[in-house]
Amino acid sequence: RLLEEYDIRPQNISKINREAGVRARGKTDGDYTFDVISDLKVEHLTQKTQIRELFTTINEFIKLAKDHSPSQVIYKIIRNKTDLYKKISNDSSIESFIERSVLNSVLNNAYDFEKINSEVTVKEFLEFTEQLNQFDVETKKDMSGDDAVQVSTIHKSKGREFEVVFIVDVATYKMPMKYSEKSFYVPQQLAKGVIPSATPKIEHTREERRILYVGMTRTISHLFLMYPTQYEDRSRANKASKFLELLKPKENTSVNFVKFDSNSDDNISAPVDVFDVIKNEYIEKALKNLHSDQFQSAIHKIIEIAKIDHYKKNKSSDGFSSDNLLQYEPDPLTDERLAGTNPIAMGYENQKLSFSKFDDYSRCPKMFWYKHVLNALPRNQEANALYKGTIFHKIVEDVDNPEMPEKKSDLKSMLSELESSWNQSNYLESSVQKETEDKQSLVPAITSYQKWNSQNKNKVTDVELKFSTQIGGFQVNGKIDRIEKTPEGDFIIIDYKTGGKNKKVGKVEESLQLNMYCIALQEHKKYGKLPKTASFFYVEKEEGQQFFDYEVSKINVDAAKKEFETFTESIKNKDFDATPQSFTCKWCDYNDICEDVE
Repeated sequence: RLLEEYDIRPQNISKINREAGVRARGKTDGDYTFDVISDLKVEHLTQKTQIRELFTTINEFIKLAKDHSPSQVIYKIIRNKTDLYKKISNDSSIESFIERSVLNSVLNNAYDFEKINSEVTVKEFLEFTEQLNQFDVETKKDMSGDDAVQVSTIHKSKGREFEVVFIVDVATYKMPMKYSEKSFYVPQQLAKGVIPSATPKIEHTREERRILYVGMTRTISHLFLMYPTQYEDRSRANKASKFLELLKPKENTSVNFVKFDSNSDDNISAPVDVFDVIKNEYIEKALKNLHSDQFQSAIHKIIEIAKIDHYKKNKSSDGFSSDNLLQYEPDPLTDERLAGTNPIAMGYENQKLSFSKFDDYSRCPKMFWYKHVLNALPRNQEANALYKGTIFHKIVEDVDNPEMPEKKSDLKSMLSELESSWNQSNYLESSVQKETEDKQSLVPAITSYQKWNSQNKNKVTDVELKFSTQIGGFQVNGKIDRIEKTPEGDFIIIDYKTGGKNKKVGKVEESLQLNMYCIALQEHKKYGKLPKTASFFYVEKEEGQQFFDYEVSKINVDAAKKEFETFTESIKNKDFDATPQSFTCKWCDYNDICEDVE
């Protein structure tokens, strides 16, 4: 199947399988297909370049499986090594949304399984997924607004309602399912509880009817019950479920019965050009090769595309030559045409925002679109910086919290909490060296914090203060790390920063983050006014270079709020055009799938 997927001709596949069979005679250690692909010692075999490229790709996957966890292997294959994810990450169609949702579900299953067994292999995970196939699944919800299509089993839809419901395959032997008698029943004399009033076969039909009823009652306004008159892999015609037959849909005035003929000419808007069909197939294959870095195979496909055009014009391939194809100069208008292309249609449907989302939008609206509208997987799987920051905040929160009178703020206790709280499972996808570096970097950070905190004379009034404010019609939520009250009665906001040891911090008074916290404090019923100062505390920088203070002014706060409102208006208007810059693009998690990367 893999050879077919990469457009290896059936004749070549047959030759490879035949040679593999010869090599495998009398042996029990495999089918030797991979062995044949590795050396290609097969008579009259063509497409050797494409097969070698495929062999290289397979070898990469094998090495990945040996050296990485299942989640890492899956992530790299779908996100980095093939075009699986890229081709569904630049449009907002329902089909692409569902495909992304399915791939994300597979990845999440791997994460879940690794939490149970951190030493799990790819083979064990595949066996695990075979078991998962026995359970109901559904696509991710709440991602596409009012026009979203939710794909689900009837069992999963219980307790929910939808404006429009389609129940598919309400056909014979599908609903009700064909009854098969169980090999063993508990005798009624031994059974406890309610005993069915009818035979098992009748009870089976009743239960299937109840399931259909559950599905039908999920709708609010429109219900569509559908069944195919013909299955693709069957020669016999198909009938509607007997549950539908009882309704007599053709005569029932309460039912709008529509018969759709998939073979009817009415459904074809224009004649099909066989040359275009073949050409489009090769274009799709060429794109697959390009996205998988199989450039020689892509060039072969492009040459075949040119040959198709030649044949279409001349009714023959005679006289076709590929000599001049690679010497062709690009059209200078191509970049201009691409710059005018905007495939983005899906909008941000969530009514909530946060500073991190505003920050993403300010850096590049298209990055915001990938991350918060499409919920696309980032290029890099690791997110250890988040865990490192989280555990630091948790440790200092316990020390700062004014509601914990018995808190232990000495350095030994804090380092002991770091040791006991550290969770290795957050580094399943990382090297031991990376985990060690992150953990050790927190020791001087905690030491620096503890020294500063022990000398601080201000009163801590809140830690991790949750806030919610309205900006531009959106609910903006967040947390403020620490709020202090000075002896003079003024308030101070402090935001802790892990990392950034060598970062150059710009004009703090223009910080959107600190100004957002100032807005939140002013609107908070407990405080009701702007703080005196707002500061970043970079705990990993050298002592004396850790604090970046801002004497809060209403002018700066109002300017920041106006900028936030500009962002919200642009988000509402679906303005997600890229603003490429070399530094931003370099560190963007979507630079490998973005068509506007600089």
